[in-house]
Amino acid sequence: MIALDATTKSLELLIDAGGATGDVVFTSSWIDLTTSTQATTGGENDGVSTGTTAVAAVVPAPASGHVIFAKSLTLYNSGSVSHPVTVQVNNGGTKRIVTVYTLIAGGSVDIVAYLAINGTSTTLFDLLSGRVLSDYTITGSGSITAANVVGRQAVAADGSNQAITLPAANTFAAGGKFLVRNNSTASGSAPIVHTFTAAGSDKIKGGNGDLTSFKLLTGNWVLLESDGSANYRIIAANWDTDWVSAGAITITAISANPTKGTIVIDRVYWRRQGNDMLLDYRYEQSSAGTTGTGNYRFAIPGGFSVDTTVCPLQAGTTNIIDYARGHVGRAQVSGGSTVSSNDGICQVDTATTFRLFLIALSTTPAISTSILGSGTVAMNLNPWIMSAQLRVPISGWAT
Repeated sequence: MIALDATTKSLELLIDAGGATGDVVFTSSWIDLTTSTQATTGGENDGVSTGTTAVAAVVPAPASGHVIFAKSLTLYNSGSVSHPVTVQVNNGGTKRIVTVYTLIAGGSVDIVAYLAINGTSTTLFDLLSGRVLSDYTITGSGSITAANVVGRQAVAADGSNQAITLPAANTFAAGGKFLVRNNSTASGSAPIVHTFTAAGSDKIKGGNGDLTSFKLLTGNWVLLESDGSANYRIIAANWDTDWVSAGAITITAISANPTKGTIVIDRVYWRRQGNDMLLDYRYEQSSAGTTGTGNYRFAIPGGFSVDTTVCPLQAGTTNIIDYARGHVGRAQVSGGSTVSSNDGICQVDTATTFRLFLIALSTTPAISTSILGSGTVAMNLNPWIMSAQLRVPISGWAT
């Protein structure tokens, strides 16, 4: 739909100078929304083109306190040649072109549907509801109201984390929908996370049951539908992000931290995928570092924490049976010219770090198990190479 949100705005059409009166036949329909009550009524118009003179109020301007959504604008070319048809908004005498569509002889098109698929639509919300909406920009933390988002998208674009309270669900009629989106610029070391919280005792019904809040990272958006009472339902969402560089890997140890040697590669990438964070670690050094003291720990980037209810912490021994516990990913470590390569798994040992449980790969039948650290394939070896890929649930990312 195309939103007309002021008493000065209406929709017009006209054709090219070669077109005769009546060449293009139009029918239009719309929804008239009363913003204070969310009550709706319908309307319809039909007629013919009048050449280069605009047909006024193909979709009329709304009354005060109303928004009109153009639901359809169907055009049919009854002439014998193609005509470029201009559809425009007349805003108090200022004409703004919405689109120019060349309609072949005998052809027809619904301009509103065409725009939703090919024109100015930029989100799935436009495709689901057909609306071409303006943005309501949220600045800083605080609350948004139903009036803020009627006929709009609520867009959070601040460069710092925001805490935003949603409108009370009962301020919408049942079926009332709006979209919230994080439009901030991504940063690997300090990602922008906006937290949207339900008002009062409202609930947000998502794939993981009833939520009281959800978090949006850069590019994430959620389309909410109110039941008109005390609940929202998530009817569509994008919870995923692109891969983000978080820079160098932070490696610590239980008692004294190791130091890195001459770095060949040192980086970690992460991305969000629903409730989970996917991580890819790559490290290689060409000269020895120092061993540190104790088991090594690798940091989860971005200041995020693992949801330890879903993924309990592991602090077991190096017995072979412990290899089966807390598996969240796989790793490979090798070091020195005479040290064997070690296959391993990733185990979360604190809410913000994971460790590597290794099994040495050897030509002998014996199996050697250990936790990577100062006593096993330590960082004083040259070369020293590590890679790990894992997936962990993140606290607060429930969807």
